[in-house]
Amino acid sequence: MTSKHREDIVNIRAIAIMLVALGHSIIIYSSTWNLYQTSVQAPVLDHLKNIVNMLQMPLFFSVSGFCLGQILVVVATPGV
Repeated sequence: MTSKHREDIVNIRAIAIMLVALGHSIIIYSSTWNLYQTSVQAPVLDHLKNIVNMLQMPLFFSVSGFCLGQILVVVATPGV
């Protein structure tokens, strides 16, 4: 069995990974997490973190569900 990679799915996975990295780097500067005390306020980063949170997990679940569905189709149809 040869493995065929769908470029669109690979690109979506790359975007999701970058969103996670961006979200984790914003946590350091976010005023809602309070990881360290600072007098600097960055409301733009708080809004950006909210947007990233809204996108990253549904994106990961959607991609993993799609990939699982594709695997189940291949397993259910032997000889294809």
